[in-house]
Amino acid sequence: MSKTKLVGIVGVIIVLIAGVLVWKFVFTGKTVFTDNPNPLTVTPTLAESVTVAKSIDQTGGAIDLDITAAQVNLQLPANAVFDATDMSLTKIASLNGLPTGTELIAGVQAQPNGLQLNQASNLQFTLPENMTATKAVVGFGYSDDGQEFHYLPVKWNDTTATLSLTGFSGYGLIVIPDYVENTYTPSAQGAQATQKLAIITQNQLKDGGTIDAATTQQIIDILRNWYKAAVKKQTQAAAGDDALFEQAYHEYLSWRSVIQSYGYEDNLRSELSEADALLEKAFTFAVDQSSKRCREKKDITEAARLMWLAKFAQVHGIGDEKNALDKAFQCTNFELSITSTTDDFGSIASLSGTVPLTIDENTLKLTGTNTIPETNPKSGDNPCSSAVVNQTFTVEPTTFSVQTGTQPKIELPLKITDNGAATYDCSTSDYELLVHDSRFWLNGFFSAHRSEMTKIHSENSATFLLQDWEIVNSGGVFARKVYDRSVEGVAEQTTFELLHKPQ
Repeated sequence: MSKTKLVGIVGVIIVLIAGVLVWKFVFTGKTVFTDNPNPLTVTPTLAESVTVAKSIDQTGGAIDLDITAAQVNLQLPANAVFDATDMSLTKIASLNGLPTGTELIAGVQAQPNGLQLNQASNLQFTLPENMTATKAVVGFGYSDDGQEFHYLPVKWNDTTATLSLTGFSGYGLIVIPDYVENTYTPSAQGAQATQKLAIITQNQLKDGGTIDAATTQQIIDILRNWYKAAVKKQTQAAAGDDALFEQAYHEYLSWRSVIQSYGYEDNLRSELSEADALLEKAFTFAVDQSSKRCREKKDITEAARLMWLAKFAQVHGIGDEKNALDKAFQCTNFELSITSTTDDFGSIASLSGTVPLTIDENTLKLTGTNTIPETNPKSGDNPCSSAVVNQTFTVEPTTFSVQTGTQPKIELPLKITDNGAATYDCSTSDYELLVHDSRFWLNGFFSAHRSEMTKIHSENSATFLLQDWEIVNSGGVFARKVYDRSVEGVAEQTTFELLHKPQ
């Protein structure tokens, strides 16, 4: 994990100890995790008209939104997501259910709700000049539709407050008056640990103070206990149950990112080294188990997961990257089967063949190309002869959106190019019929698929986006797309099948 600097969510909930408000809380350094949490649920109301949407791919990017009370900026680093993802920020107009006296300053809902990022991102709120860090301003976050509401620590630069996040939901800033009491406790042990960290940090820094030696030791103690209670247990469990790997990684990500944000890597070097080793073991187990299920069950979800694990290894430098890539390559072998007949005002032709699909080692996306000859040209009922007209089919780099428990989504960009027009001799014993400078099958397919055409490269080359596939996932057939069209003198019967062929 040495290649990657990870920054994660720090969750905070203000608590009372013996009736003393958190701002005056003195922590003893002994972390106690409760098995009886009391999480707070709030009800957000969104200002749907104040929103911005953007597609972010693996190169990263920024999303900006003016919500009047603040200028909001979400910075997503490279590899926060591995594939292009539609994202949005929407203003939170109000939050019902907050403790009495608590005031919402600014907030946004980051969507898609529940999205887990592969790298931590920074969400910044730039406030007016009269709002300063010396006031009792804390961040907040919640899950889903307002569940597990909790406070988050803020990093200030003048009037810009920065929150760090590793997933999408609701986030923002609130003012906590001194008299407000909050007895809510989050459910997760990691959140219970981060709330204690945030309490200590806020007590020290809210009025311009610094973190002294005693506070530093308290923070280190909490981080060490967090590791023992949650991070270590989850990574150990994932080494025997690969279904737990993603959850264990995100717990590790949050824990390690907090350590890095405080700059305490040297103080926790032993725990970090052990955690890296445990996570690597869990990763290797996940790769092996996914590969086994892919080969034995031809489970397409495992093919998608192995592609994600391979990219994960490539980005984070964890485990045996070559082993992960090799198993992903072996599992994610597909073929695109094509069987088609087109009729363009009586000019009829067919073709049948396959296009092997493999992973591109640079993009880790599926791609492939093959040449399939046109067959059985006819003019009406009369068979024709011609020079061989070849069609080159190229599946441009793509991924299949496949996750366990969800319906797979397929959008296949297919580029079709022929080797040039030909002369068709469709003569009979009764008459001579020559059709010059034509391409029977391609002309019919182009005419029938104008609505799917996304780019015209030349008169004999275009790219089509094939969508809305039937998911079969049986007998080696992952998905099927059938076209049976007849309109304005053009007819076609075409069947595309995605065949899963793990090695």
